[in-house]
Amino acid sequence: HYARNVHPNTLEDVKKWLKPDDRHGPPEWIVMTIWHKKDKKPIGSVGLGDIKWFNRWSNAFIQIGEKDYWGKGVATEATELLLQYAFEEVNLNKVSGQIILDNVGSWKVAEKIGFKFEGILEQEFYVDGEYKDVRRYSYTKDRWMENKKKEENKEKEAD
Repeated sequence: HYARNVHPNTLEDVKKWLKPDDRHGPPEWIVMTIWHKKDKKPIGSVGLGDIKWFNRWSNAFIQIGEKDYWGKGVATEATELLLQYAFEEVNLNKVSGQIILDNVGSWKVAEKIGFKFEGILEQEFYVDGEYKDVRRYSYTKDRWMENKKKEENKEKEAD
């Protein structure tokens, strides 16, 4: 409901959306399907959008389309894996996200993972006939690496 991305609506639109384009250079979007292993089905998508390669910045997005999987840690796990991919594979320096104020579940996930709250952007998105404020968050690579080292040290101490 709160996704501000324009998604393809027909099978033909999906085929066009997934077809490689004639552009040269790195992609502006990286989109991945969230696949539920146990239930063996796709339940959402996660990715990096509006990638700015020179600045090594991107906007993160996630959508769990199957309501049966909300509140079960799927978004948390998928977002953590996305950050690992963004920082360790894609070599981005910063990943940001904007979450509509009403979408409490999503900003709780962001805060649980360790995204830094940067502020409120007034009337940033248009939803259901009204403008909505959003919470802006970010995660930087140096903070990611620092938190990763802390986790590794905790594991060593537990052994």
